[in-house]
Amino acid sequence: MRRRTAVLLALASGALVLATAGQTWVEASGLTGGTADHARAVGASAAPVATAMAVVVMAGALALTTARRVGAVVVGLLTVLAGVVIASTAVFAALDPVATATPAVAAVTGTTADAASYAVTVWPWVCAAAGVLAALTGAAAL
Repeated sequence: MRRRTAVLLALASGALVLATAGQTWVEASGLTGGTADHARAVGASAAPVATAMAVVVMAGALALTTARRVGAVVVGLLTVLAGVVIASTAVFAALDPVATATPAVAAVTGTTADAASYAVTVWPWVCAAAGVLAALTGAAAL
């Protein structure tokens, strides 16, 4: 893969992760004892490490523009690691919606009681796909 393509893909995957951080990942409904009957967990609170790793991926993309061979290998390895962390964090958040939405539910109800139902949106899966893209881009930069 050409270096320019790797840089653009890394920037795109990092930007996509940051874009999903502002979206609703889990919606909890059927809350009792609070001011509202539903709560929403956004990506930034559901998986804050994914947002941080997106910044690492984007910084790596910029570093890749000036790195020589050894530097490109180091940046590629860090990008692979960051992509794996992004993907795994997003998948874990999607597969355990109760734990993901607990802080949002507690903020609305003032208790740690579970909601009646939880709905996972598409956004954690989009974030996971962006993490996989970042990891593959880092591997290609090696």
